[in-house]
Amino acid sequence: MNWWTILYHWPHLLMVCSISWLSQLDEKIHLWQFYGAWSFTFLAFIFLIRQTNHHRTRDVLSWTLIFVLPLFMELPYLSNDYFRFLWDGELSLLGISPFDYNPNEALSIVPLSDCYWLDLHGGMGSLSNENYSCYPIFNQFLFLIGGLFSNDVFLNLTVLRLIQLASLLVGFYLLRKLLAHFAYSEKWALLFLWNPLVLIESIGNVHFELIMLVLVLAALYFMLKEGLVWSALCLALAVQTKLLPLILLPFLLRYLGWSKTIGYSLLTFGFIVAMSFPLFDFVRLQNFAESLALYFGRFEFNSILLFPYLEYGEMVYGWNLTDKYAPQLSQLSVFMILVLAFYGGSKSYTQMLERFFWGLLIYFCLTSTLHPWYWIFPLGLAILLQKTFLIGICFFAGFSYGLYTYGYRGEFQWMLWCTYPLIAFSLILNKWLKKDYFSSFLRLDSGTGS
Repeated sequence: MNWWTILYHWPHLLMVCSISWLSQLDEKIHLWQFYGAWSFTFLAFIFLIRQTNHHRTRDVLSWTLIFVLPLFMELPYLSNDYFRFLWDGELSLLGISPFDYNPNEALSIVPLSDCYWLDLHGGMGSLSNENYSCYPIFNQFLFLIGGLFSNDVFLNLTVLRLIQLASLLVGFYLLRKLLAHFAYSEKWALLFLWNPLVLIESIGNVHFELIMLVLVLAALYFMLKEGLVWSALCLALAVQTKLLPLILLPFLLRYLGWSKTIGYSLLTFGFIVAMSFPLFDFVRLQNFAESLALYFGRFEFNSILLFPYLEYGEMVYGWNLTDKYAPQLSQLSVFMILVLAFYGGSKSYTQMLERFFWGLLIYFCLTSTLHPWYWIFPLGLAILLQKTFLIGICFFAGFSYGLYTYGYRGEFQWMLWCTYPLIAFSLILNKWLKKDYFSSFLRLDSGTGS
């Protein structure tokens, strides 16, 4: 390799170095170093996209494997959710439903002589230990696969990461297919494949929003090809990974019409019910519903509108009113999404995607819990709709990690108040500017792929 080759690939090498830096930070390190590594990684990503004009599939896949390799080498330090994933999978392997016992209750029936169980129980934290699983059936199946091969946290986590990597590549393939259908440059798909938020949260932290997105993309692809049965199956699998894709159904009415939408919805729910057979027990359903109720009614993190709402409640009433305000915002979210889905609009496929995308953003603005990895889902739709402002949101989402350590009133409270106006500003620019200057800067109209 000569110096010219090294200079030509400097953005790729910068990306590898920055991801390596980000993946190896100690969990006790000062947050400023994480913010520096996070910003450096996004800067490398932007230069990488800008330079990549004529890309071959083989080169893209090779560099992707190089980018994710550092993430396979370390245990996640940004999230401990993977302990609960592996715990649920191990329970399933013992023939015990994860919906029957919370981890504290299950301690009396699991083989505590195996230190692996104690590692999982201690690693997931007290909040997860006290609550029943809220992860649907297909997610539980993936957890089970993660525990098939060993009783070692790192090895089992590697299995889950390989599943995530395969999903990442399938998602890239589906995005290219959909972009090609609309005669868009396939270079847009690189905004998904090499996005640091996607790489860190899916491969690094093993969150399953990526798999949910890929299944929704498959559902949209089959819908475009009029394979509604396959589309309904993929959507059902997406719902059985995370419940959020159910938001898509009301938006189909303007595209498919009443009869096809009703048939498609019944088929989707039929698949969902068939997959839910392990839940057909009153106690299991009650435990699952209890965890969901806690999530939507009691938990709060990084909410865009709930946080100032709670500040108002504490100022007026003197105590936290999450259990009152969070359900109110959920009801408002449902109302606004249904109005957006049913009122007016054309019957085109792109209009349906556009409204679905804005419906998701309404949900994200009103939800009581908004973790950084949630933005992977709307990112996939934003790429199909050529909306680059989601790249900025993905970047700012990483700064919410300061809230895990310092809370809303800690040292990094300023970050919460700065992030949301910047997000709103990027939305306004995207809506009102006649030209997407960021898209032009990234040269997204160039490059035809191969």
